[in-house]
This record gives sequence, structure tokens and C-alpha cells, in this order.
Amino acid sequence: MTGAWSLATDGKTLTVVATAGLAAGDTVVLLGGEIEDGGASVVPGKYTISSVTNGTVMVLTASAISGTALLAVLCTGYAYTGNPVCQADLLDGEESGGVEFISPPNAGLVGLSYMTSGISYVCGGLTLAADVDVTFAQGTVFGQRKGFLALGTMTTNDVTVDLVTNGFTMTGGALAEINAIDAALDGAHLVFNGVWRCVNLAGAAAEA
Repeated sequence: MTGAWSLATDGKTLTVVATAGLAAGDTVVLLGGEIEDGGASVVPGKYTISSVTNGTVMVLTASAISGTALLAVLCTGYAYTGNPVCQADLLDGEESGGVEFISPPNAGLVGLSYMTSGISYVCGGLTLAADVDVTFAQGTVFGQRKGFLALGTMTTNDVTVDLVTNGFTMTGGALAEINAIDAALDGAHLVFNGVWRCVNLAGAAAEA
């Protein structure tokens, strides 16, 4: 989950931590990955393993890169065999808002797209030429919750959540942004009640 995998420029040759237990026909799920300055990027989705080359390398049946990659691109994902199942319980209480995985582009960006509620996991393992800015709009309903959490390291620059309308820090001060999201488990949790208020910080993320 930290950008520890790497896709070769052919989009099919995937280097992972270990291929033990995997075989042709098994499934790889790519959650996100590197977006090169030239626009080539990892395409999130499910892919089928064509063959396993060795203990760390496998080949996919289809390319997982859009455009023409200049170099191997880092990516985040997982793999499984067969058709696994899990128990799903219906619970009462507040809705989670769901989860998503977002990929900051190497060149930096103002206005990174995000899901309006739930948790946005930020894929890491990247070197950012400039900050990646989430332009964080006002909520739509009272009690709306939103979280951002990094999965891996961003070097040189970081991810920043800029509030369109100033909110409140955990201690009641003015909040313009959450910054220094640049390492695994850096993040913030906010609740909307007319304006956003930060209710929790994780890692080295900071209010400003």
C-alpha cells in the first residue's frame, strides 16, 4: 500500500515484494500509482496474471498504464488467488461515506479530485516536484465527515488540504489548511457543521 510495486514501461511486467502463492490466472488489483510529468499513469482496476517470472516479477495479460511511460512507474495494490469471500455485516449508526484511493501526480497539482465524504487514501512512494493541493469545498449536510490518510511517503513536497472557507482547528482557532501530509499514516479527520472543523490529526499532519 506504499507504492512499493513497480510497472515496467510495457505496462504488463509488474515487480512486487513477493509472488509466492500466485500463478497464472490469479488477480491483481491496482489501487493507484504514479502519474508521470508526461501524463502516463497507472490505471486502477483488476488485472489477470499471465505468468509468474520469478519470486518478485509477474506479467499481466493487459497493460495497466495509459499513455507511454518514460520509466517504470510505482504503484499500489494487492493480489489474490481464486474467488475469496468475506463476511459483510449490516450495522446501524452513521454511514461511513465509503473509501477511495487517490494518486498525486509527480508534477504537483492544484485541485486534486477527491470524494466528498468518507476516507480518501493517498497513494504514496512518490517524489513530488510541487505540492499537491486538495481544494476542499464546504460540506453539504451537517454532520458530514471527511478524512484524508497517506499510505506512503511523498518526498520533496507534500499533500495539502486547503479549505475554500476557513473552518476551525481542534482547539477552536481559525483553520485554513491541513498540511505536511507526506508520510505513511499522516492525515486528518474533519466534521462539517456549517464550516469544517478538524477533530483529529494523524502522524505529522498539521493545522494552519
